[in-house]
Amino acid sequence: MTSSTTLSEAQQKAQHLLSRFDGVDGFRQRVQQQEMMEEMVSGLIDGGELMLEAPTGTGKTLAYLCGAVALADSLNKKVVIATGTINLQQQLFERDIPWFMEVTDGSFLYALAKGRSRFACITNLAVVLDDSAQEDFIDDNVVSIKQARQSTIPADMWKRLEDGSWSGDLDEWPDEIPVEVSRTVVSTPESCTGKQCEHYMECPFQMMRRALLNADIIIANHDLLLSDLDLGGGRILPPPDESIYIVDEAHGLPRKAVVHAAAHYTLNDFSKTLEFAKKLLQTLPKILLSRSDQFEDDALQEALQLAASSNQNLQQTLARSHFILNIRQKADTNQSVDARMHPGEPVTGFIGERGAEIRQGVEVLLKAFNQHTEWLKEDCESGKLKKHLRDNFLRQISAVIGKLNAVNSYWRLFFSANPENGPAIARWITLAMQNNGVDLTLHASPSWAVEYLQEKFWAKAWGTVMISATLRALGDFDYYRMLSGLPETTVGVNFSSTFNYAAQVRLTVPWMEKIPSGMKTHAYFDEVAEMLPGLLHPQEGALVLFTSRASMQQVYAKLPSKFRGTVLMQGLTLSRRALLEAHQQRIEKGQGSVIFGLGSFAEGVDLPGDLCRHVVITRIPFSAYGHPVAKNIKEWMGNRHFMQMSLPAASVRLIQACGRLLRNEEDSGRITILDRRIMSQAYGKTLLQHLPAYQIRLENSAMGLMPDVPVARQAAGTLIF
Repeated sequence: MTSSTTLSEAQQKAQHLLSRFDGVDGFRQRVQQQEMMEEMVSGLIDGGELMLEAPTGTGKTLAYLCGAVALADSLNKKVVIATGTINLQQQLFERDIPWFMEVTDGSFLYALAKGRSRFACITNLAVVLDDSAQEDFIDDNVVSIKQARQSTIPADMWKRLEDGSWSGDLDEWPDEIPVEVSRTVVSTPESCTGKQCEHYMECPFQMMRRALLNADIIIANHDLLLSDLDLGGGRILPPPDESIYIVDEAHGLPRKAVVHAAAHYTLNDFSKTLEFAKKLLQTLPKILLSRSDQFEDDALQEALQLAASSNQNLQQTLARSHFILNIRQKADTNQSVDARMHPGEPVTGFIGERGAEIRQGVEVLLKAFNQHTEWLKEDCESGKLKKHLRDNFLRQISAVIGKLNAVNSYWRLFFSANPENGPAIARWITLAMQNNGVDLTLHASPSWAVEYLQEKFWAKAWGTVMISATLRALGDFDYYRMLSGLPETTVGVNFSSTFNYAAQVRLTVPWMEKIPSGMKTHAYFDEVAEMLPGLLHPQEGALVLFTSRASMQQVYAKLPSKFRGTVLMQGLTLSRRALLEAHQQRIEKGQGSVIFGLGSFAEGVDLPGDLCRHVVITRIPFSAYGHPVAKNIKEWMGNRHFMQMSLPAASVRLIQACGRLLRNEEDSGRITILDRRIMSQAYGKTLLQHLPAYQIRLENSAMGLMPDVPVARQAAGTLIF
């Protein structure tokens, strides 16, 4: 079949699928939705990469489902949808795709894909609930289950697994799970005995994996996608060369890839891990009696001693070094501080010397504990070892292997060569300062994801479409291409919005005496606190966005006590989920409710209708360039940094923040930006110019409220003040 014939066939299939929705539940096709579906089919018919920017209200989910299913059917491929968050993933699986299948009479099989760490292990749950098993545990805070046993949650989990009211997916547990419980019951690859496990058939993770084998559409998330790519692809998800990837919320993938590729470990925590490993190595020969002649005690003890002494020397020498002492003098007690290590510095050389020794010892220990894992499984299968002993010690070894792998990953990245055409690998130490000393954490991270994505994703995937409401920055796709490493030839298409922005939104920039810059920042946020009670309607739902926790807390503390009672502040007492539920309950009761949020509330938060009638942006969302990764990028880019990185990033964040207001065509409301630099500085005017065509009103101290800014400003390329 020729490419043109396949294209025609796929286009007809996609159009047929979309047409099935006409008149269903009041559905009507949007021109933009049709265009997006057609661009996707024609752009991916021969594979490769494609960028599609689809504003909120386009109907992008249905467009990409119709396009992807038609393509996959015509090309005999699998569809892998990777969302930005677990919540979006659940929405697709529980609502959007079932509706799609129902309306289209689809025979396609679909399945939810999550990483192993998202599931409870039934065997681990049984260990926690079995009081008699404690005698087989080495009592240590590395893997202690005492705290988990004090909670009622494990017993509740077991009961709900038995009666079928819970699937074993930790994300679906109705309440917050304390970390001492989650780390105890979670499934791990080292402790998993696979088909040897008596719970294999009902294991939540294994049931998910079996569902993936026959699925035509797989709903994953960015984290799982990156984990699969780390393993070479095709280990958890279908093979990349057999897949059509739909990456939703794709603007966040490069940032997520950087975090995913980073590594760190805390020196004090590693010392405890080695102490626990020593106890395990002393105990295991008594458990694995049939293997007594296979233990290499001398080699293991030597590796353990090398890692422990080198780590202790590193910890003690760093703590009293001029490098650390100078930083401590500049920081407050009980404050965490990041300190970069530069190539060629004495401290970097010293850390590298000790690191080589630590890495040598860790690699020997990893090999040994992996071997012990296999012995435990083999001896249990042959009847030489009781099952409960195998399960208990597998769980303990699993905890040690996880921590050793983290240390090994850090040193592998620390010793990696810097990229030839990109910013250097960031290497830094976090000092958690306390009255009795410091706790040191070593970090290493790529500064951006270009090489990672090029090598692991673009070079292997058959076809990928990147979809988001904000792939462009300042009017083009160059910024996203730069961050993601997509080929220069990658086509990018943006679609117009279905919203009437000028009729639905008024954006106001009120005059403020202070600006959030330099020495005036503290006074500026005092002024914000004074203005907010007068800006926000007492019965409205509102979202106030901040760029730092410190500024958010400062404003909150300065608010009048009566007004403060209407505010739900991120990180104060409620979880994110509980905060959003409390906000909705207040609005449904006709009360006013104001959310104070940081960057995570500026995207991916859906507050339609009365839940949000007013978005307040306290300052232009420029990135803070104090983080070591950001500093590396800034130094590498030099004079290009502001125009090619800082300003485009701020534009994307500003559009995302403003986008919290309109979630459907019936929404309306106000946006207020409390940063007059957006109308007084050239870069501010550029940012304003690339916002959607809102009705914009500006104030200044001399003229008061100025006339509406013409909504045609983007087409004209200028902004009239």
